[in-house]
Amino acid sequence: MGDVMIDVEESYRYDDEEVCEGAESCSGVWFAGAVGHCDKECGGGSRSREVFCIKDGAPVEPAMCQDAEMPFLEEECNVHSCQVEAAANATDADAADKEDKPQGR
Repeated sequence: MGDVMIDVEESYRYDDEEVCEGAESCSGVWFAGAVGHCDKECGGGSRSREVFCIKDGAPVEPAMCQDAEMPFLEEECNVHSCQVEAAANATDADAADKEDKPQGR
């Protein structure tokens, strides 16, 4: 099947490019990469990701995107106490020791 050409009256055609004026936003859109690993196992760490402002398929200055719509760059992670984690590990180790020891009669 070949390409189908439809003849549309010129007054009904859209321009390929338009000048952005007035209240219209000529800004880019935010693109967020994958979130990285937390830098701590417990006690409150942080993880981050790269965020880019994209316009016309290419990265541009962040000022070209709306600040209010920017995805997070960094967030907290593993905020639980290290003492809680240590206590849980100790309980698991105690249970494993009991299973390994022979019980007397």
